[in-house]
Amino acid sequence: MDWPTSIPSGYNEAGGQCETDGLGESIASTYWQRAWTEDFLGAFEGNERNRQETVLAMFEN
Repeated sequence: MDWPTSIPSGYNEAGGQCETDGLGESIASTYWQRAWTEDFLGAFEGNERNRQETVLAMFEN
């Protein structure tokens, strides 16, 4: 799976200001989910049971 290298155009207006309510939260949530997925898949591919459980606990809480 290839992750985007940057956020799509239009998400960050010139000057770094977000004009849409909830946009910052949405970007942060997407970033967290991407990082979580990458960590979980790494643990899964490495057959690291303890790490899988730790990552799953972060998502469930």
